[in-house]
Amino acid sequence: MTNKDIEFSVVVPIYNKASYVERAVESVLKQSFINFEVILVCDPSTDGSEQVVESIIDDRIRIIYRDKPGPGGYAARNLGITSSKGRWIALLDADDMWYPEHLEKALKLTKQYPDKKVLTTSRLIEEKGKVKTDAFSKHFRAKGLESRGFSFLEYLQLSFQLDKPFNSNSIIFHKDCVNGDVFPEGKVKRSGDILAWLKLTSQASGFAWSSYLGSHTYKDVVGVSKTSLPSIGYNFEFAQPLYDKCDKSEAKMLDRYLNRLVKIAWFEHRRAGSKISPLWRYFRFRNSFFYCIFWSFVSTLPKGFVEKLTNLKKRVAPI
Repeated sequence: MTNKDIEFSVVVPIYNKASYVERAVESVLKQSFINFEVILVCDPSTDGSEQVVESIIDDRIRIIYRDKPGPGGYAARNLGITSSKGRWIALLDADDMWYPEHLEKALKLTKQYPDKKVLTTSRLIEEKGKVKTDAFSKHFRAKGLESRGFSFLEYLQLSFQLDKPFNSNSIIFHKDCVNGDVFPEGKVKRSGDILAWLKLTSQASGFAWSSYLGSHTYKDVVGVSKTSLPSIGYNFEFAQPLYDKCDKSEAKMLDRYLNRLVKIAWFEHRRAGSKISPLWRYFRFRNSFFYCIFWSFVSTLPKGFVEKLTNLKKRVAPI
């Protein structure tokens, strides 16, 4: 198989995932569509992950070794992406897995929606012994849809109101969407994937979705960091170049969505006891004035009251 013939490059970052990585890689090798390469990017592990990886024999596997680990796997993913030979980049976390037709259904999307350069299948998420379909896919599967294309504006609206349509196990994107580093390595310790999705979907002017349940995310695996905090102030800095591509409706919705990310991050920092400025200092008030005023006021209330208010609002409407 020549480089020009490779349809998908599957990038898997690996750091201390010895107990899970074989399951992840085998789920790729068992795909019904077989025209792909697998790029395993190994940060220096302490649990024997490299030995597990090296024991998996398949001509489609390439292993890249890095000298030091990076938070969130962002640097490892960026290296895998720049080293890829396929037309499309597919991501998978080393502690999660795909179902057999994930790539086949993605290829079908490329034929159904040839103008869409970001793709996703639906996701299963397992946490505390319960398995559920992601909220985005659950909403559109309930409408009886097998697939659908979405604009960048719809991506922003639905991510704000409902849920992100993809994660680091389900997203697939064309190389044409790659302009510099996809992930903000060295900039944030958590939630950099959300910013990457923004960048890719903006570059692609939208995405295509399949109802096929293509990936399984395990939220409770050992070794997943739950202590790092998302950035509060970097969101608008990262997204600034995106505004140059936006029309007025997209720019307005982008403001709203980024303000929501700022709000979520700010409250996480407050719960963790971080020293932070008042919430209103991080907001961009244009296009979201009442939202910013409301949450700026709420942020001054006692922590316990805010938690109750947030839980109540979740039951009524997205926040």
